[in-house]
Amino acid sequence: MRGAAAAFLSTALVLLPGQAPAQSESERDRGYLTGLIEDSLAGDGRTVRLDGFSGAFSSRATFDQLAIGDANGEWLIVRNGAITWRRTALLQGRLQVNELSAAEIELLRPPMPAESGPSAVATEFALPELPVSVNVGAIRADRIMIGEPFLGERIEGRASGSLRLEGGEGQIALNLERTDGKTGVIAADGRFSNATRLAELTLVAEEGPGGLFARLSGVPGEPALRLSVSGAGTVDDFSADLSLTADGRQTIDGTIRTVSRQDDVQAGRVTTVSLDGNVVPLFAPAYEPFFGDSQSFDAAVRRDASGGLTVDGIAAQTGALTLTGRAAVAADGLPQAFDLSVRVGLPDGARVTLPVAGAGVSVARATLDLSFDAAEGDIWQLSGSVDGFRGGGATVGRLSLDGSGRIGRAGIGGRPEDSVDGTVSFSLSGAAYGTQGLDEALGDALTGRASFAWSRGSALSLTGLDISGDGFGLKGDVAVGGPDGATVMKGRLAAHFDDAARLSTLAGRPLGGAVDATLDGMLEPLGGAFDLTGNLRGENLRVGQPQADNLLKGESEIALSVARDTGGTEIRSLVIAASTLSLSGSGTMTPDSEDLVAELRFSDLGALGGGFGGSLAADATVTRRDRTRTISLTGTGRNLKTGQAQADRLLRGETSLSVRLSQTDGTIGIDTAELANPQFSAGLSGSLGEGTGQAAVTMRLADLGLFAPDFPGPLTVKGDIRGIPSGFSLDLRATGPGATDARVTGTVARDFTRADLATRGSAQLAVLNPLIEPRNVAGPVTFDLRLAGPPALASVSGRLSGTGIRIVAPEQGLAVEGITLDVAIAGSRATLRASGRVVGGGSVDVSGTIGFSGARPVDLAVDLRRARLRDPNLYSTTVSGMLSIGGTMTGGLRIAGDLVLGETEVLIPSAGFGADPLLEAMIHLNEPPAVRLTRSRAGQLDSRRPGTPTPARAAMIDVGISAPQRIFVRGRGLDAEMGGSLRIVGPSNNVGAVGQFDLIRGRFDLLGKRLELTEGLVELTGALVPFVRFRASVQANGIDAGILLEGRADDPAIRFTSSPPLPEEEIVAQILFGRSLSSLSAFQAAQLVTAVGALTGSGSGGIVGRLRQSFGLDDLDVRSGQSGLAVTIGKYLTSNLYIDLSFEDSQTEVSLNLDLTDNTKARAFASSDNRSGIGIFFERDY
Repeated sequence: MRGAAAAFLSTALVLLPGQAPAQSESERDRGYLTGLIEDSLAGDGRTVRLDGFSGAFSSRATFDQLAIGDANGEWLIVRNGAITWRRTALLQGRLQVNELSAAEIELLRPPMPAESGPSAVATEFALPELPVSVNVGAIRADRIMIGEPFLGERIEGRASGSLRLEGGEGQIALNLERTDGKTGVIAADGRFSNATRLAELTLVAEEGPGGLFARLSGVPGEPALRLSVSGAGTVDDFSADLSLTADGRQTIDGTIRTVSRQDDVQAGRVTTVSLDGNVVPLFAPAYEPFFGDSQSFDAAVRRDASGGLTVDGIAAQTGALTLTGRAAVAADGLPQAFDLSVRVGLPDGARVTLPVAGAGVSVARATLDLSFDAAEGDIWQLSGSVDGFRGGGATVGRLSLDGSGRIGRAGIGGRPEDSVDGTVSFSLSGAAYGTQGLDEALGDALTGRASFAWSRGSALSLTGLDISGDGFGLKGDVAVGGPDGATVMKGRLAAHFDDAARLSTLAGRPLGGAVDATLDGMLEPLGGAFDLTGNLRGENLRVGQPQADNLLKGESEIALSVARDTGGTEIRSLVIAASTLSLSGSGTMTPDSEDLVAELRFSDLGALGGGFGGSLAADATVTRRDRTRTISLTGTGRNLKTGQAQADRLLRGETSLSVRLSQTDGTIGIDTAELANPQFSAGLSGSLGEGTGQAAVTMRLADLGLFAPDFPGPLTVKGDIRGIPSGFSLDLRATGPGATDARVTGTVARDFTRADLATRGSAQLAVLNPLIEPRNVAGPVTFDLRLAGPPALASVSGRLSGTGIRIVAPEQGLAVEGITLDVAIAGSRATLRASGRVVGGGSVDVSGTIGFSGARPVDLAVDLRRARLRDPNLYSTTVSGMLSIGGTMTGGLRIAGDLVLGETEVLIPSAGFGADPLLEAMIHLNEPPAVRLTRSRAGQLDSRRPGTPTPARAAMIDVGISAPQRIFVRGRGLDAEMGGSLRIVGPSNNVGAVGQFDLIRGRFDLLGKRLELTEGLVELTGALVPFVRFRASVQANGIDAGILLEGRADDPAIRFTSSPPLPEEEIVAQILFGRSLSSLSAFQAAQLVTAVGALTGSGSGGIVGRLRQSFGLDDLDVRSGQSGLAVTIGKYLTSNLYIDLSFEDSQTEVSLNLDLTDNTKARAFASSDNRSGIGIFFERDY
């Protein structure tokens, strides 16, 4: 008050004529009195500026602007102020101000709080005794503006009033009124006398609907509010009536009375509060059951002369709340007594929503009882429960709370100090936390327990902390406190999870395994100091990453010991161990220095799985002295493997790494940076800084033949990197076999977000073959490209071209040579033109564009002109037509067009297609690399690495194929010409074909017998392998016989039919020889078997087996020989003598096998080409 009065009087004094305002204090002559006023009002981080004073020695003094600010700038501005006063009244000891006014007052924002805290000493209320009496007849502000940061909206209004301070008596009148279109009025009138101690106060605050206070209080519907306070009495016995209405409806009505007993100083001051009403209109409808039809609150608060505080008769009652109690606290803060009872719930047991922070917090029932009375003993007790909690998306079936302990004063019961201790426990059941992650992590039940102890001057200790749930728990002991009131936490915590899988949703990745963690030490949260030792142990941990999961099988551990104080941070030890991996480190960091060391030992990278292998060892150090930091790294790897064949070839043998860098004020010195092994080496040396320095770059691949066998010899890269103001400039050149010569020049931004690089030269496309196996490409290519902008394809422009290029796709039976290629890149798009000759005949042209930005649109046209396509085991054809490839790379491609087939030959194999099922089921153990490479190129391996996702989008295909004639189907005696069309449709990973080819003409040739075809069909109804059906008929020896070839084209079946019905072998005999099977000669029988083999393919089952039985043979086998079908017949002449005859082309061979014993055999043979032999053989199975 004294400071405020001094400021007021200083402002009211006549000021010297003000100087013109200027831009800075150094340019502004404040004048003596102006400076005195500013300095008097300033303080506690507050600044004051007074500009444009005039009338310093007249009865009316004015100023242009008074600004008050703090570290964040001005927060109060008063413009065009005026003070009209009677100077002669000062001679009579009075400050008579007739007018204190301002045209504008702007309150821009709340001021920053003063750094000084509240006074520790209480004072009695009294008006200031001024050396002069103060009488302000009129206070006026024509415009007051309060900024939005204050109350959430901009407010404008005006003010008027008066003030009188004279002879220890005061009187004030103030009226505030909004003028911004909204209703709002505050009227206050008050008076007080030091002599009589009488005080009077009248306050009325009123606002219309949608007013400021209704909005700030969140009153539903923002009704019109009216608050009135009226009080009178002495300071020792003052009573005030309080009333609040909403839209004219009474909500609060009550009395606040404060009484001091002058005859009993120790009794102190008693304040009683009695309020009742119905506050329902002030809250959301959801809270109406809680408040009910009426509410009341009563309490009596007494503060005695010693500073102790007693609250008696606490009683609060609403529709769902009953609160009663009392409390007494000594002046030193130690409780003397408390007895609190809280009951929440509706009579019918229905759920009730509570008026607390957070949306929709409700309970079915809640109780709390807390009691203690020092007069009866030192025991305190706590009990409580909550049933049916809901809020914030969480639910709890039941929460139970229990506690007890002791509160004692020093000297009582042998206590050396005041103390409080106890144990609190809780149990939680039927819990759900509103998110799947928390529900899975914590489960639906928790229990907990902790003991605490406090004594004056000592830390608060928390011991026996034990919180547990299903499969996890947390235990520990913590002490909180320190010297001079510092907040220091010391203790130990231990946590465990039986299975980390319950944390998977929270972590956003699949987890698993058992986890145990401990943390010991000290933490000072405010100062940031700590001294901690932590340990994390895992058992079969899983983190959802295949290599890491493999590494973490079995036991793994992370151990850390670290401390920080005002001198710096010390990492005493850091150890990470898992399977064959060991990583350790230690060091110190201070404001002036750093000393850090780390060691990595990975004895077998095979622990990562997925094709990784080899060993790795590395050591690193970081040191800093003042502004210079030195980093060194050395490492050795042996026979490193990554599961990628090309990288594995590069990393064979011993790979060494050596790096030593120094950094001073942004300049990096590269003393050593070398990577080397027998196949590859790279080095960097020099220094680079912000706009300065140069580093030399060298790289060498000892033999490019590792990746392109046709181009053996070394590939080298040399050049330099220079520091420039914007980043770095590059000048690199690569040379190698096959006229490989490329140069990269340009600049790169320091943060690598932009670049301007030009790449020119030539290279061999064969270096790409390891990336596109089993396909391969060969030929030279020249390029002139530029990257200007962010490092992305959209920033690339230039041209790429080549001639004499060859591409082979063995899986598609396609080879294209003599390719001329031209690719122009500009505007985030590549324009492609390519043409070449198809090996075997025909040509192919490709033209169009491919986009690099957005969805990456594609628009290509493929022109096939009599292009020869063939599969030696299936087909040979020529194709002509146009295909279009459109769409986007991200949204999916569409391949469409129409093709015409020229002369086409489809072969029906003698023994079906595909791998032998025995081979398909074969598991290759310890497979040599050469064998695996062969199987990979043959398409028998899944080329995708483990974990590689299947392509997200397949191309949609819609291609029509027309072949009206000259489709020849041949094999197994069939020779037919077909004609027709089909359409290939569907996604490329599940393409289907629909269409058919019908017979034009054809025949069956069977041992010189020509059978004309009467029916022929090749049909596709979805699957790519067609269904075939061919029928030939003939009349022989009075019967109608037919041959039917039907089934999938890769394995059709042959059936023989006749009328009247006959066995199939009999039908064949009639067709070929016009006689029954029983009347055939041996030579005719051999011819018969050969003919059946030609139709059915090699084998010994089916009709061939029936022929064997008909002829009384022990063996009859038809197979594919070197120059055609081969037939073998065999027969046991006795139990140990076996004879067989073999026919192949024009050659015949007879052999005899005689079993002399179980292990000794005699063999002899003779053939039609005059070869013969005899021998004795010993055989033994093992």
